[in-house]
Amino acid sequence: TRLVSDWSSDVCSSDLKAQKVIDLWQEANDLPDIESDIVEQGNVDGDSFLRHFRQPSGLVLHRPVEPEHVRSPAGDGFGPRYSFGIQTNPLDILDIEGYWVVEDPINKPLPSFVPVKDVMHFKFNTKRSAKRGLPTFYACEMLLRDAVDLLRGTVVTANSRARIAVVRKFGSGIIKDAAEKMLNDLSTVAITDPSTGQSINVEKKPFGSVVNLGANQELEFPSANMESDQFYNALQMVLRAIAARLNMPEWMLTADAGNTNYSSAMVAEAPSTKMFARLQKTLGKKIGSNRAKGKESLAWIQIQHAVRIGVLHPDTLRHVKLQCEGPSLVARDRTSEANKNKVYFEMQVKSRQTIQLEQGLDPQQERDNFAEDVKRFVQMTPLERQLHSKMIDTISDPSGSSPQPSSKNNQGNPGGEYSSEGKDGHPPAGRAKPTK
Repeated sequence: TRLVSDWSSDVCSSDLKAQKVIDLWQEANDLPDIESDIVEQGNVDGDSFLRHFRQPSGLVLHRPVEPEHVRSPAGDGFGPRYSFGIQTNPLDILDIEGYWVVEDPINKPLPSFVPVKDVMHFKFNTKRSAKRGLPTFYACEMLLRDAVDLLRGTVVTANSRARIAVVRKFGSGIIKDAAEKMLNDLSTVAITDPSTGQSINVEKKPFGSVVNLGANQELEFPSANMESDQFYNALQMVLRAIAARLNMPEWMLTADAGNTNYSSAMVAEAPSTKMFARLQKTLGKKIGSNRAKGKESLAWIQIQHAVRIGVLHPDTLRHVKLQCEGPSLVARDRTSEANKNKVYFEMQVKSRQTIQLEQGLDPQQERDNFAEDVKRFVQMTPLERQLHSKMIDTISDPSGSSPQPSSKNNQGNPGGEYSSEGKDGHPPAGRAKPTK
């Protein structure tokens, strides 16, 4: 997730350090790891809690709280509004007042009250009116156990078949005593089974051994084919049912992409893609963009604390808007995506900043890079500009078929790529068109 501050035009540039504060906050808290832990713990426990610790330096540190450490207070004086360790308004279950957290599980196992402004709760797989979430695989527990049993049974069957090397058959007409004497003579050693107390004869044969058989003996080798296709089909059926219940593509659980196509499974209209996009949007609001009172995101908690300490100007709260963009979920055709963004930009549907955020770029850094390129080009000698122009033409058309600009049409600008002077003799603000 990338966060940027979008300042309005009436804010002076000296106050643009809000972005630096956000960058420092992300680095100090290892924000990508926090996001990963939130999703992982939500899938396992159904809940994820973060507690905020506001530092005197103006930085806010976030630390995880284990879901089992959020529990109801002990005693008979606490009613339903304290259930599940979440204290709510008696008349409104969505109006959360705070959380009861076990702060020292070893020395003080009883929970203490923590105000809602100091805790962020991420809830998964339940309704808004539910106080706690549910693990992602909770509804599929029985099917998952069936899948494990099928897999274990298949492996045990194959292991048992592999332990039997040869089956020796005795023909009719041989008496029991003679057969036992023959086995004892062929046995290398006798061992005792500790569980049953029976004596077992073990016959060891080196590789390439020659076996002599009597008239009434016959050797039979077990078949290597144990007909595991039936087990495999049953296992695939169970995993397919789990995938359907979780609204996920089949290959995410079976790791078998033979029956599906990744690009078709991760298109924008796919149900799983919509579900992941909805989860991305929910997490993006709680981490970056929400600024409503009482529902501030993690980033806005940092901005508010920095203003309260004096690190940022108070006008920051009125003029800053935080954008939070997650990585693309759909299978990307970069050429088609670039053309689509170009059309959206020309139609004024998307801004440059939004397109750069979707590509994982920092808009401010890209503006600085463009300005540096223009400054470097202006300082070039005419010969360096000409070489630079040839290099650009080679990159844009490796075959060399594109016509070269004539020196007549580019007097004073041999490269034909940038105009060395902009309006009123000043350097151009960006990449200029070739002069005519």
